[in-house]
Amino acid sequence: MRHFKRAILIAVLPTVHLCLCAYVAVSHDVWNWILLSLIDFPLLYLQKYVGDPFNFAVLGPLRLTVFGTVWWLCIGVALSYIVAWCERKIMMALDEKL
Repeated sequence: MRHFKRAILIAVLPTVHLCLCAYVAVSHDVWNWILLSLIDFPLLYLQKYVGDPFNFAVLGPLRLTVFGTVWWLCIGVALSYIVAWCERKIMMALDEKL
């Protein structure tokens, strides 16, 4: 059960991001992509230093979807480790009181 809870915690953020990207792609509204790029701002900031080997106008939405989802997957993994560490510390503190 513990691993299932951790897997759910890891999968929630990228799944929400992927669904949001699908919604924005279907809506055909440019302003939605701008709002989505604000959510993925750190990723776009890193892209500034890496460079743009591809044409952003053609592959931009696809690249934002793929790399943004991977970005949020990494955040989910880090968050799951933080939650597991906090749970361990709480359980150790409770064991010491008993």
